[in-house]
Amino acid sequence: MKKLTCILAVMLMLCLCTVAYAADPVTLDITALDYQTGKAILKLLQDTCRDTGRTVVVVTHNSAFTAIADRVIHVREGSVAAMELNEAPLSADVLEW
Repeated sequence: MKKLTCILAVMLMLCLCTVAYAADPVTLDITALDYQTGKAILKLLQDTCRDTGRTVVVVTHNSAFTAIADRVIHVREGSVAAMELNEAPLSADVLEW
């Protein structure tokens, strides 16, 4: 089981590297992951954005994720309903949902 976990972790890291450094938009669905792995991925993406100046767009119905966002865009019926700037985003590793 330990070997399988290592292989899955390496595959996940390769996937995240592809997402973080892709020239074109990439979709990554983290909904099927366990809680701790999901948090680790969000933290990795957040750190990569800060380090590289890249943008990650998170589309969700879960308002808890707004706490880690630099900017929140609310969409209603296909149009931008509101935009908020988060002056003090939390680190993804302290996010609870």
